[in-house]
Amino acid sequence: MILYNKIQTKCIEHPPAPLMIIAGAGTGKTTTIVGRIAHFIEKRNIDPKSILALTYTVKAAEHLKKEISEIVGNEHDYINAMNFHSFALDQTKEYFSYLGYESYPSLVEANESKYIIHQLIMDNISMFESKEYRKNDELAFNSIPRIFDQLNDDLIYGSDLKNKLNLLLLDKDRDEEKKQLIDSINMLFKYQKTKKTYNLIDFGDMLINLWKLLNDNQIHREITKSIKHVVVDEFQDNNFALTEIVKKISTSNSSVTIVGDDDQSIYSFRGANNNGFDNFRKFYQKSDNYAEIILNLNYRSTQSILNFANESVKNIDRRLKTEPLQSNKNDDSPVFLYEGDRAQQKEKMLDEINEYLQKGKDPSELCILTRSRSNSIEISNFLNDYSIENSYYSGKFFEDQKVKDFISFVNILNDGPYQLIGLYRLILRFNNIEALHIKGATDKILSYIQSDNFSDEYSEIKDNKLIRWIRNNKNNIKPDKLTFSFLSFYKEFYKQKVNHQTISQLNEIISRYVASYNMMFDSSVCLYLNNLFDLNETFFSSTPSNKKSIQIMTIHQSKGMEFNHVMIPFLSSGTFPASNKKSPSLDSIPIEWKHAEMSLIEDDNYNEEKRIFHVAITRSKKKLILFAPEKRRSKFFKEIDSSFYQEMKIIENNIVPKKTEQKEFIFNYRNLNKHSFSATSLSLYESCPLSYKYKMIDRLKVEGYSPDAALGIFVHDILENIYSERDDSKEFISDLVDSVWDDSYFKNSVQSDVYRKEAFDMIFDYITQNPINLDIEYLLEKEFSISLESADYKGKLDRVDIHDDGTIEIIDYKTSKKKKTSNALLKDIQLSYYAYLLSKSEKGPLSKIPNFSRLEYIRFPDEPSVRVQLDEDKIAEL
Repeated sequence: MILYNKIQTKCIEHPPAPLMIIAGAGTGKTTTIVGRIAHFIEKRNIDPKSILALTYTVKAAEHLKKEISEIVGNEHDYINAMNFHSFALDQTKEYFSYLGYESYPSLVEANESKYIIHQLIMDNISMFESKEYRKNDELAFNSIPRIFDQLNDDLIYGSDLKNKLNLLLLDKDRDEEKKQLIDSINMLFKYQKTKKTYNLIDFGDMLINLWKLLNDNQIHREITKSIKHVVVDEFQDNNFALTEIVKKISTSNSSVTIVGDDDQSIYSFRGANNNGFDNFRKFYQKSDNYAEIILNLNYRSTQSILNFANESVKNIDRRLKTEPLQSNKNDDSPVFLYEGDRAQQKEKMLDEINEYLQKGKDPSELCILTRSRSNSIEISNFLNDYSIENSYYSGKFFEDQKVKDFISFVNILNDGPYQLIGLYRLILRFNNIEALHIKGATDKILSYIQSDNFSDEYSEIKDNKLIRWIRNNKNNIKPDKLTFSFLSFYKEFYKQKVNHQTISQLNEIISRYVASYNMMFDSSVCLYLNNLFDLNETFFSSTPSNKKSIQIMTIHQSKGMEFNHVMIPFLSSGTFPASNKKSPSLDSIPIEWKHAEMSLIEDDNYNEEKRIFHVAITRSKKKLILFAPEKRRSKFFKEIDSSFYQEMKIIENNIVPKKTEQKEFIFNYRNLNKHSFSATSLSLYESCPLSYKYKMIDRLKVEGYSPDAALGIFVHDILENIYSERDDSKEFISDLVDSVWDDSYFKNSVQSDVYRKEAFDMIFDYITQNPINLDIEYLLEKEFSISLESADYKGKLDRVDIHDDGTIEIIDYKTSKKKKTSNALLKDIQLSYYAYLLSKSEKGPLSKIPNFSRLEYIRFPDEPSVRVQLDEDKIAEL
């Protein structure tokens, strides 16, 4: 028998009327919901079939069903407990004809809907109004689906949306943002038409369809005739559409219970916000027996943890809880904050884990929570180095190593864009590949796979079984045979099996392609899989459980969970709270389009970050340990009284546990006795040595140039010709642009045309404002080099200006949209490098450090120059 506290009992026994339960973390919200449902059935003789229990996720719905079954018994079979989308899908199937479908529509998963949108964007890019979208289809793709989601979340569709579009089109002076909005809406209409043609629906359609049905009086009566009581869990996760749907379903009798916690509203990226509570209150507060009840007795955490948690959210405006969370536990332990740099934080976590495990405690009760997936991966890799079993599971299908191998396999066999990197990946994993020299080997292997034309120096490639297998099977495997062939390949060359669940899901994905998307678009299975891989929004069908390892997860993944021992590292500015970077493209519908009830107050990013922190804190039952740097510490701590935690500096531990022995794979590089460097390669090495290795030594590179890089190349060529011919007329510039331009550098003719016009406008404006000076001698594309010890250092200057008075100035052109300051240039290697090499490689007037060095920003014709004067000290530093 469950014993409820007084407040829970008050919630449970409240009459069948509008009830808002604000349930703080660990206060037994599910217990209270189930208790209320049981009370309805057992004490009020309410028919279980008349109860509809809704939540946002499938996982939450399944958990609710399980809890109900344990209390209610057999009666739970008659209770409709499901997530919103399942309920909506049931109604779509019931009324498919009314909604305009010829038969039951098929559900498109989120990742597949993105694939359709991407293909539609590529097919219609020439019709876009937005210059930025025509230049960069990836920018369009990153933005447009977000606009789709927001329109659905705010129930903006059909004639209402067409009217809004028409108003936008009436504005003859519309800016880039409005053009992007027009493109997004036009794409939405095309997307909806495509889905209707192929009898498909996505998650957004489910809710829009349900809303349409509920607004038909007859259908509304039919849907709600058996629903007398509605219970909604995790209400803080609802968006405007879901809140309105709840109101529509429960209008006839007003027996509706919502349960949520405004302090745990952390899903703004999918439209959720706390204004739903205000919306609910305004709609129901005049109903008979309306009530709001707050649960604040916590059954999970110690009081010290709860005190710290209360501090973390105390300054958020419009919070619903008036009293702090109180623990029902007698034992207590302080919250610890350890101060140190990133490496020290990881070493201290290692100490804590070792101490925890040495006491024989359950590994799965220790959890490390991070703000981002990359941080989780970093910690997991760190613990792997020390042979500490841990479980980081992102749930993302295409992050699985063997799925990545499969993507590589498909690209190699089908000449896909990831062919070279895929080949590099697979040959490195093959044990008998040591004889091959990695530098340039992938190019040679590719040459052999595609033909017999390759250097005798690499003839050992012919004798390699793996490469021969690829050559013999290239372009010979049909889509429905890909997974079977991959299994055989993997078993033969890596002596490993692939998880049955993984293969099953790959088969399902490919089957859907063969059945639907192969007919819908003119694209290959390789392109389809690459799209899904790039999107990275496909999740494993089921979650593997590893209950004997340290748990590592993001805070969003941990919601609803609890652990005895929780550690939260990397509490530094910019990491947690995470910075809210402005999107380079349209990322929101106009504020005036949003419904007044939901947009009275726009919640800022920092408040949500505080709630995410609060969720992390309240996962801990017994011990909470935090880690932060001494400088740039998270600004969370500015609002938390220092009396609520104990702060200590991390002391270096000289005893380093033995790491796992790693087998080192040694590559034999050819002719690397002498290195050659440029300013670009040195900068690359300085920023990331591994990137330098891949690009400059392994020669692993992506083919071609990005459109912006191509634009830079063409602008440099055009400017060189203008100064060499000393002709800055408009006609000459126009002819130059046409002569140097090459469409093959761009994805399509639309993108090429936009960049071509941009190049002409940029150069013409620059030259108009900064005409050729006939009194200056211009040296163009000046090459130079010197040798120091075992390395050559090379460079090429865009321009050297030699003035009448002997002043020398070196110039490097830039087409970037942001200018560096002169202080930033002094810290940068490029101009110092050019100045030094020029002075050492030349004789005569150029054999000195230039008087001035400058970057010339072509996009800023009024003030293009950022100039620095380099002295002997700066050069000595270089």
